[in-house]
Amino acid sequence: MKNRILTLFVVLIAGLSQANAQTQCQAMFQTSGCPQVSFFDISYSDSMDPIVAWSYDFGDGNTSTSANPSNTYASNGTYLACLTIQTAGGCSSVYCDSVVIGCIGGQGSCQADFFVDDSLSNCPTFAFYDMSSSSAGISSWSYDFGDGNTSSSANPSYTYVSNGTYNVCLTIIANDSCSSTVCENVVVNCIGGQGSCQASFAVDDSLSNCPTFSFYDMSTAGAGISTWSYDFGDGNMSSSANPSHTYTTNGVYTVCLTIIASDSCSSTICETVIVDCIGGQGSCQASFSVDDSLSNCPTFSFYDMSTAGAGISTWSYDFGDGNTSSSANPSHTYAANGTYTVCLSIIASDSCTSSYCQTVVVNCIAGIEENAFENLFVSPNPAQSVINLNLEQAHAIQYRIVGLNGSVYAIGENPATSTHSFDIGALSAGMYLLDVQIEGTRQIIRFIKE
Repeated sequence: MKNRILTLFVVLIAGLSQANAQTQCQAMFQTSGCPQVSFFDISYSDSMDPIVAWSYDFGDGNTSTSANPSNTYASNGTYLACLTIQTAGGCSSVYCDSVVIGCIGGQGSCQADFFVDDSLSNCPTFAFYDMSSSSAGISSWSYDFGDGNTSSSANPSYTYVSNGTYNVCLTIIANDSCSSTVCENVVVNCIGGQGSCQASFAVDDSLSNCPTFSFYDMSTAGAGISTWSYDFGDGNMSSSANPSHTYTTNGVYTVCLTIIASDSCSSTICETVIVDCIGGQGSCQASFSVDDSLSNCPTFSFYDMSTAGAGISTWSYDFGDGNTSSSANPSHTYAANGTYTVCLSIIASDSCTSSYCQTVVVNCIAGIEENAFENLFVSPNPAQSVINLNLEQAHAIQYRIVGLNGSVYAIGENPATSTHSFDIGALSAGMYLLDVQIEGTRQIIRFIKE
């Protein structure tokens, strides 16, 4: 939360700290199926800062807050699906990708689709995995890597020789002569050591300037930034690095900045801006800070930071777990681990009203925490016959092995042990998902069968 009394200098310093924090998480997902599309979260975050919130926009008006949701599309078309993640430490990231639907209304005897393994450790070599479907079976695959080179393999690997954004297309032909093509952009930004960029910005939301907000670019790019693109959330845009924008209506706006570096690296970040000063509603602004010291958890102290020209007459906190308080500076003890949305509503002496909300994460209560099994991995990976999942303590698990096309190849339960082994010898070469549930906590781990 920003303290409006802070000087712009402090706001900029805070923004710089935020930028550093946000380099630790990256939203990402993969999909399979048509027209019911399964979304698999493969986002990553720093091991000490787990992901606590997911928000999908499927591009057809439907949304979900599940980590691994499904969405059934109603008509053929290309949809831009976006995932926004939030970590316990406040890092946020947005990732968008095209979902191509071409299987509705008798068009579904074949559908081209592929997944790209763009792991930074392997760049500039990218692995492409066929996820196409056909009721008659597929007779041929044709990849165009966007730089003049092609492949007829179903699951090729390809090494790029220069940084850039390449439009990769896969065309399939089925045994019944059905053909389908799908394209996806691949960004190469690791050649010559110039692939690092991170969008970030600070907002000067001083009450005295509202409804005009100043935005200050805090982005970083090893090769330098060539373009900035702000979306202010109300239909207006700017290509300035440090723009100002005046809103015309009160509301909560999601402001996004996208940068493109000189080596074609791109990055996007979004932040919420609250406008509540228009039409005589601006004499007050609710705000609070939270003392979430680990030594005091699960008790949290809340400190009123609200402003009102006429003075504040009432405060009303909603702690997100069914409990409330009318104190200006209350404390509250949570009974269970979880992520809670805490809201403060104030009423000023001149009847001005304002509300403000922020997230509180409780993860110190004895028992299995939400992030107790975060960042699991299997070894070896890639593997030929067996993969192993090693736990610090013995736990029983439920598991599924799922293909990128949504097919389930194995399902079962293992008794409590610290090492779980899975026989993958019968699987075809390619990428798969190990879907593991441990004491109510679920995680999806990618692995490659050689």
